[in-house]
Amino acid sequence: MQILCSLENTVVVTSLPTIVKHLELGSSYIWVTNISYLTAAVTQPLTGQLADLFGRRHIALLFVTLYTLGSGICGGANASAMLIAGRAIQSAGSGGMTAIMGL
Repeated sequence: MQILCSLENTVVVTSLPTIVKHLELGSSYIWVTNISYLTAAVTQPLTGQLADLFGRRHIALLFVTLYTLGSGICGGANASAMLIAGRAIQSAGSGGMTAIMGL
């Protein structure tokens, strides 16, 4: 799972020109990558507290579910807002998984 989190942004940056052309993102293309870093930065500090409250297993499953849901939304996106929202959900899961692996 950790390798998926690490490759998430690399894959998107590599395929971004095709995504921009297909979805006609225009100037909002930068949010496809930036929302990922912002969401992960917000999620990671909360992960430890959530793990203490609800247990590591439940929180790990939550973040895997968020990552999977976000990936599905990104895969089915037909508009820029849908893609950016999917990336935010995916990155919340990714940021949480990255943090929980170290606990």
